[in-house]
Amino acid sequence: MGIKNKLFKEYASLPSEQRKTFRLHSWYSMAEGTLFGTFVLNEFVFIKSLKGNDYLMGLLFTFSMAVFTLLLFGNEILRRNQNKKKLLRRTALITRLPLLIFLVFPTHLSSYIENPIWYFLFLLIILIYYMSTPVTLPTVNLLLRSSYGNKHFGVLYGYANTINKTFALLATFCFGILLDHNYFIFKWIYPIIGLIGIAGIWSLSNISYTPQLINSINKGLFVSVGNSIKTMGQILKRNRPFLNFEISFFLYGIAFMITVTVITFFMEKHLHLNYTSISAYKNLGAFVTILCMPFFGRFMGNTDPRRYSRIAYMLMAAYIAFVMITEYLPYHFQIGEYKIYYTLVIAFIIQGIFTAGMAILWYIGSAFFCRNDSLSGDYQSVHLSFVGVRALFAPLIGVYFYQNFGYSFTFAIGIFFLILAIALMYYSQWKRPNPYGNDKE
Repeated sequence: MGIKNKLFKEYASLPSEQRKTFRLHSWYSMAEGTLFGTFVLNEFVFIKSLKGNDYLMGLLFTFSMAVFTLLLFGNEILRRNQNKKKLLRRTALITRLPLLIFLVFPTHLSSYIENPIWYFLFLLIILIYYMSTPVTLPTVNLLLRSSYGNKHFGVLYGYANTINKTFALLATFCFGILLDHNYFIFKWIYPIIGLIGIAGIWSLSNISYTPQLINSINKGLFVSVGNSIKTMGQILKRNRPFLNFEISFFLYGIAFMITVTVITFFMEKHLHLNYTSISAYKNLGAFVTILCMPFFGRFMGNTDPRRYSRIAYMLMAAYIAFVMITEYLPYHFQIGEYKIYYTLVIAFIIQGIFTAGMAILWYIGSAFFCRNDSLSGDYQSVHLSFVGVRALFAPLIGVYFYQNFGYSFTFAIGIFFLILAIALMYYSQWKRPNPYGNDKE
């Protein structure tokens, strides 16, 4: 009751406009949490329910990250567009309405095997859904920062993020149970969450926003994007600690993307887990993440981001290692529908801790290398663009390693890349103790 009373007191003390923003933001967080929690099982639906091709499954994960390569265009489009409400609503309709197409998907596995066009249609619909990211991600941050202000942004964003994670947990749990009862229930669930997603973005678009006056833009879109790329190159050249961080983060990203799809194959094809068990492991990690995020938030503010990243990479390596050990020590017990592997429980607890740390590093880690607040957006553009670049190839390389060399080899390659990332962060902090770099370099 103490936390609840504190929340109500903080909410009541806010100006009326900020209370309205928080309500709209909360509705959006519920909707997006429901979508995220459902899509957590996307890859399993593709290979477990539809028996999709391994490489196509790799593409499915690629889509969720490769769209970050378009953020440069998204930021420029956002800067030029003064009507954020219309931009958000159009984006919602274009990217969420195609989920209604799942209503015509067949409910017999033979239909997919005999006509692979269904697999490609599945991938296309999901790709269109993820295409909203380059528009919604910067727009959401802009609206919230403008409305909340610096004083309340962190606290209110934290509360809304907790709502988001809670609904994601519930969605993953419920969807997993439904899928165990009917492998093709997704054809009804995806259209429903598509409508929920539209309603969520519609709610967010009602946040009051006063467009900033900007000078007439004479340069073309591609010229402006080209100039942004040049600015990014200059930042990397001047700030060597940030360059080191981005290289190490790229190495971590390759490790993550090589192994993430293969862990999906491992849980489905090697361990033969049902949807209920899979959702339980996923939720275990998510629950640990929620518990640990406040600690990592405080820790991140009081330490060099390179030291922080080393800890995150070590946790990721430990997570992969315990998944790998499960292949050789498959000891488990059964509780109803749940198949509990001891080493897999440890792995997902570690994964939850890792995710709590990485979530902060992923979203705001780049800002800790930026001395000038006006350049923080450019630093984040560098950071997220590299996320998209590695997604273009790493997941499919992971599938290739798994098919040709097996699970353990693929997991070992991932751990090797993480060791390289850790070593680079040790070197960077030893060589250049100042994380802000030197403009004279």
